[in-house]
Amino acid sequence: MNICDSPDELLSALYDGEPVPAEFAQHVDTCPDCRARLRDYSHIGAELRLMASLHSSAPVPQIRPRRSKFFDFTGKITIPKFAIAAVAALFVVMTVGLVQLHARQSNPLWFQFTLTEKDKKANGSLPLQYVAQTGYDDYSAGGDGQTLIGTHVVVSQVQTNQVELAIRSRAYHQVTNADDLHLKTALKDISGHSLIYTPGAPLEIPIEGGGTLVLDGKIVDHKPRFREMGIPLEPGPNEIIVGNPVLISGKRVLMDMKGANTIQDGPDRAAVLYVQGVGLLKFALQPFSGAIEGKASWGRLEFKLGKQEYTLLSVSQICGGDQPRTVWVSNNPNFTYDSQGFVSGDKVSEPNWK
Repeated sequence: MNICDSPDELLSALYDGEPVPAEFAQHVDTCPDCRARLRDYSHIGAELRLMASLHSSAPVPQIRPRRSKFFDFTGKITIPKFAIAAVAALFVVMTVGLVQLHARQSNPLWFQFTLTEKDKKANGSLPLQYVAQTGYDDYSAGGDGQTLIGTHVVVSQVQTNQVELAIRSRAYHQVTNADDLHLKTALKDISGHSLIYTPGAPLEIPIEGGGTLVLDGKIVDHKPRFREMGIPLEPGPNEIIVGNPVLISGKRVLMDMKGANTIQDGPDRAAVLYVQGVGLLKFALQPFSGAIEGKASWGRLEFKLGKQEYTLLSVSQICGGDQPRTVWVSNNPNFTYDSQGFVSGDKVSEPNWK
């Protein structure tokens, strides 16, 4: 038998490093035609591996091996094992990509946002927190005991970089009972109140009857969670949130405030805590006058004032962004709650920024 007419399985086995008859191996070593066939297998393998590497960024190339006496599309084609493995790997990678695409499509985006009266935001009032997906349509009311603000919010679409929504708000003076407002009738007509919101650029929205609302929010790929008073469990990249704070120095617990919260809700503000016997502590993500550097890692913040070392513990993550993170801390030991009427979030929390 002419060895050149041997089945392609032998040549494929030789390429894959499997045992073949010695006579066949010696023939291939000296036969130009058989060695050319081996080179063709090498070319096929290179093309398949290239397909596996480039499938996500370019169309899969059509491999057209040269026609020869051993490779005829009209007959049986013998594929080396390396080629089968390469095709299998390509299929797995493409399948993973399809699964990830399906996951993105089956997990709609969420819009986490706040609506705050402009004058109350300036005084440090904690804002109302909202969480919405495409199709959200709801009414809310809040106020200070003398004036109630009724608001109708419709979220038409949440996209990766913007939100299409409509907001209509009205001030009701000398009204204290939200049940008397009949918001669904008074604010039902939302036409003319549509807007596009892009995260990172707060919007001001006029209130019918006087005043202004400030809309601020972010787009996330999961449903945000909140604790007491609507404080988010997950701080944003430039936020500090401390929940159920515990302050420790050495082996002493100086403060354990269950249910309390403090938040740095803007770049020009600080989170604040009053600790009896210590003073008024301020925490911010950028340096300010009189502040020293502390180090926050998830739910733990360590800092040193004078010769005294402190550890502040929170029920959840303190800072957004990468961990650990620098937090600037100051203390006013002469501040007292009784004498100055301190309330968390008051203007006193505004540091003198550098």
